Amino acid sequence: MKKLVSIFLMLAVYSLSYAQTKSSLYINVEDCRTKKQSYVSPNFSLYKDNVLIRKVNLKNQNSRIFTDLENGEYKLEYYTLFGSDTLTINISENNNNQVINLCVDYLDYAAQNHKPIIDKLKNEESYSILVESSGCFHNNEEKIIITKKGNDYYSTGHGLI
Repeated sequence: MKKLVSIFLMLAVYSLSYAQTKSSLYINVEDCRTKKQSYVSPNFSLYKDNVLIRKVNLKNQNSRIFTDLENGEYKLEYYTLFGSDTLTINISENNNNQVINLCVDYLDYAAQNHKPIIDKLKNEESYSILVESSGCFHNNEEKIIITKKGNDYYSTGHGLI
């Protein structure tokens, strides 16, 4: 009987410690500029130790909850209007229920390693933009040329039609 009670206590302690190591992760997709629900429903994948745990297609939903996650480092790979992005999530006993808001239709320009064409222009160089507009009673095209002269930029337009 003593053995049975001790086995029961060991199992109870093990199950309590096991239950405490499980965590949940709530992933919400939103338009981070307006703080409203996004109309983009991305696909995403959740990895732990570089092993795919779950692959999700939200299909007109804007949130998903993962339960029974063990403590550790997770990688969330998701797709935005601008390509794919990766987010690292640390789940521990201190932060075992997390909410992640994915901004799939917003581009953080400061975080991008991109230099616009206008910033790449050297003195006396230029580039052109073709602007087209059409409707029921009009069809217009215009070429806009931007030229750098010293520290200044000049724009000229040339109507094509």
